[in-house]
Amino acid sequence: MIRAYTHEDYPSVREIFWDTSTKTQFENQDEKDNFQKQYLDFYIDHSDFIGFVYEDNGFVEGYIIGLKIFDETLFTLHTIYKNFIELIKDYPSELHINLTGATRGKGVGSKLISEFENALETTGVFLLTSKHARNFHFYLKNHYECLKKLDNGVVFMGKSL
Repeated sequence: MIRAYTHEDYPSVREIFWDTSTKTQFENQDEKDNFQKQYLDFYIDHSDFIGFVYEDNGFVEGYIIGLKIFDETLFTLHTIYKNFIELIKDYPSELHINLTGATRGKGVGSKLISEFENALETTGVFLLTSKHARNFHFYLKNHYECLKKLDNGVVFMGKSL
C-alpha cells in the first residue's frame, strides 16, 4: 500500500536510507550525521516537502521524498546543483527514492514515482544519478530523460509533467 509519509515513518525511512546509501565510509560521526542531514533530513524538514511510503504487512519497504519546488538553499548545501540552474527552471521539483532490496523489481518504485508525480503541481521533476548507477535504467523506464551529464559522471534526469 502506498500512502503519504508521516513523521512516524522516519525511523524506517532512515533505516532504508542507510541500507541503500552508496556512501558508507565516514571519518567520524559528525560527518555521517551531516550526510544524513543533507540528503534526508533537509527534505523531510522542509516546508515544501512531499513524500510517500510503500508499506507491506505493517512495514515500510520503500519511500519517495522530495521538494514540490526546488529551494535555492540547496545551492549552498550541494554545490553540484549550480551546474543545473537553467534546467531546474523547467524541472522545479526534485525526488529521491529508495526501496529495500526485497522490494526492488516488483513495480513498487514505478508506483511510488507515479504517486509522487501526480501529487505535484509543477511543470516537471528532476533527479541526479549516474549512468553507471543501478537505478539509471529504472528512471529511463519511467520516462526520465538524460538532460545533462557532468565530467564526474553525475547525470541530471528530468521528466516534464
